[in-house]
Amino acid sequence: MASTAGRLAAARLRTALHPAPGDPALPLFIAALALRPAIIGIGPIAGAMAADLRVPHAFVALLATIPVVCMGLFAPLGPYVATRLGDRAAVALGLLVIAVAGALRGAAASALEVVALTVAVGVATGATGALPAYVGKLRAASDRTTIAAAASATGIVVGATFAAAIAGPIALDLGGWRPAVLLMGLVCMVPAAAWLFLVRPVPRRVDERRGSHPHVWRRPIAWTLALAYGLQGIVYWGANAWLPAAFVERGWSAADAGGLIALLNGATIVGNISVIALSGRLHRGRQLALSACAIAVGSAALAIDPGIAPLATMVMGLGNGMIYPLLLALTIDVAEDEATAGAIAAFMLLVGYELSALGPVVLGSLRDATGSFRVPLALLAGVGLGVLAPSIALSRSSHRLDIERGELRRQESA
Repeated sequence: MASTAGRLAAARLRTALHPAPGDPALPLFIAALALRPAIIGIGPIAGAMAADLRVPHAFVALLATIPVVCMGLFAPLGPYVATRLGDRAAVALGLLVIAVAGALRGAAASALEVVALTVAVGVATGATGALPAYVGKLRAASDRTTIAAAASATGIVVGATFAAAIAGPIALDLGGWRPAVLLMGLVCMVPAAAWLFLVRPVPRRVDERRGSHPHVWRRPIAWTLALAYGLQGIVYWGANAWLPAAFVERGWSAADAGGLIALLNGATIVGNISVIALSGRLHRGRQLALSACAIAVGSAALAIDPGIAPLATMVMGLGNGMIYPLLLALTIDVAEDEATAGAIAAFMLLVGYELSALGPVVLGSLRDATGSFRVPLALLAGVGLGVLAPSIALSRSSHRLDIERGELRRQESA
């Protein structure tokens, strides 16, 4: 029975991934591979960078913080550029800036130059990160928007995982952090070239539409999306920052505690893929509620019972991996056109990333104030439970959208 269910799930996944001509899922996956290596790849070589540039480690930590802030602040720039240049050129330009600026850091003569180039990476990453919604609304069939969103989300996590795994060994083999940063930048040019090869230009009469959308901040659903994204981001980034330290404090070895992060991010990839596998079989609204429940249960279990931390971490990561593509797909479906979809996605990322950035800071400050990670983990659990409210509201909105879409299709066929 289990093997039969597994074969059916695999068959659904193959069907979902089989692209129709012009379907953006595969190009979005490939493009997204380049959105994190220039940021995540700094972590494993931070010590070598600090020593070579003769700066404190706090300075290198700034190189990880700058792009996260920029990913929120500059998300609205992406849809703006896309309405002027077209989605194909806008994505390619963003990926090219990420690759070139990231690679040039390997030749930087001073810490100030590294910071300036990191800002360029952050701006381009923020602008490009809002474009999958724009592309999905413009190019994906109405029943494949979730697949397009999940493909993009999966590419981001795969690219980040790959960079984290290879940055250290490359630096060791090639003699320092500079060749590693240079090589990772050059590698990011490959997705840019593949994007241009796979995506055909949209006719100018379509591409030039400006999408005179209203101010999206006036839409309650935009705020609900942003709140859901921000709360889950606090859980995800907070766990990535402090989970190992919290369990070392509880008596775990550094290696075992660090393994929780591998479980968290591995489960996130599984969550991304699960959205694709379940597309068309399990209603998206139910998937959204399920993902929020997984985040709530996993984060609460971490605070209540440390003995089940590996399982709790995987459950939480599964929920985090599912919720982002589902939220992104909903930004596509509630929009009237591609410009509005891009604007709603940009607003969600703008508010969401700035909320997410609070997670590591607040949790770390609580640890300093209380002398242990007991209160920070309890707060993390509370935020995880808080994800439920906006997610359930969005689940109902998604259900109403599907009903309206079904009625429209019936009217058109009548």
